[in-house]
Amino acid sequence: MEELTGVNSEDMIGKWNYEYALPFYGERRPMLLDFALKPDPIKERSYTFFERKGHTLIAENYINLLRGKRRYIRAQASPLFSLKGEIVGAIETFHDLTDSKTSEASLRDSEERMRTLIDQSPMSIQIFAEDGHLVDGNRASEELWKTPVIHLLGQYNILEDELVKENGTYDHIQKVLNGETIDTSKPVT
Repeated sequence: MEELTGVNSEDMIGKWNYEYALPFYGERRPMLLDFALKPDPIKERSYTFFERKGHTLIAENYINLLRGKRRYIRAQASPLFSLKGEIVGAIETFHDLTDSKTSEASLRDSEERMRTLIDQSPMSIQIFAEDGHLVDGNRASEELWKTPVIHLLGQYNILEDELVKENGTYDHIQKVLNGETIDTSKPVT
């Protein structure tokens, strides 16, 4: 909590009237640990992700910290029980997932750009699984094969294609499917 908010945890333990929410939200309001003690289905919907596993609550949400940073946080809260099984309090932990969420968004954007490039390429592009089965192709490959790629998925296997074996490209294709780099500047012999 100290690293995330800049507030010492000792300054927050035992506080009432939602004072412990101030470093996170800039206002006094219920936090996840409060819902562990007293469920509130309407306010629980305000989280981007919310799950209840037994007595434990798990939630994710963007928050604007008092220090001016916007962070994506995963919180986990559970009630604390006495030896008699009575609820005597609650505890909440926080994990800053901002870097992970940012990386996921960047990866999605990159995949979308790559998908657009492949789809719009005038060159026939096919994507094969390691076992040689076709898993995807662009519009140009549909024009080349005169059939929708979806009809060939799981059916066509480049490693079983007799033309590939006859034209001498089988070994090159096998190497590429195994993750090896080949020198494409040399002609296939």
